[in-house]
Amino acid sequence: MCARLGIACELILTRSVPKTEVGYELNGNVLLDQLFGASICVLAGGSDSLAEAEKRAEHLRASGHKVLVIPTGGSTPLGALGYARCAEEIAQQETELGLTFNQVVVPNGSAGTHAGLAAGFQLLDRGTSLVKSYSVLSDRDTSAARTLQLTQDVLSLLGSSASVQASEIVIDGSQLGDGYGLPTPAMLDAVRLMARAEGLLIDPVYSGKAFAGLLADLTQGGFRSGDNVLFVMTGGTPGLYAYREAFQG
Repeated sequence: MCARLGIACELILTRSVPKTEVGYELNGNVLLDQLFGASICVLAGGSDSLAEAEKRAEHLRASGHKVLVIPTGGSTPLGALGYARCAEEIAQQETELGLTFNQVVVPNGSAGTHAGLAAGFQLLDRGTSLVKSYSVLSDRDTSAARTLQLTQDVLSLLGSSASVQASEIVIDGSQLGDGYGLPTPAMLDAVRLMARAEGLLIDPVYSGKAFAGLLADLTQGGFRSGDNVLFVMTGGTPGLYAYREAFQG
């Protein structure tokens, strides 16, 4: 978007995944970042990228620039409004299709997708528990706390006084595996299944693990016959090319 609008873009990235092969270092989003002309600064794992971004922003402002700092995933109350609007669009499509979804399934990284959808469905009187996510960045409890707070903040931004309880935020931590961005056998199987059965590509970091979780729920009787389940794929297909060794290993 910055490239289209002629806005300078600076990315402060951290080495969040312990992978160092050339295909991972130079492929996927990194390749796209370079093609779109972004300036890239890579920090060591465990670094506070947001603090570094704020420091850089202050320097740029002092030089007379207008600066907007966007945190990981754009997961702010404002950033999550896109998925609140998505909830409304889903409801519109339900009416057009003549069906009602029993569950909406998404991955949960920095919580923006889940929180936005949860807030949107809350405002539609469907309740936040209609949304279920699988944590791919943090453990289940950390993800739940982040998602609950962001959902409440989105509702407040939209002028709602509704209060969401922790029990109404449905998150499953079973698919994280060894950590963020690290492949799991279930994820690899899920990506292959979607590709070979439907000709659709899902990414290995977010949707791949979430779809693996959905498949596990289906095989373990998590849904009744006739339930309508919506799986929301959040993008990220270029990431597949950074995981060639995992799929060919």
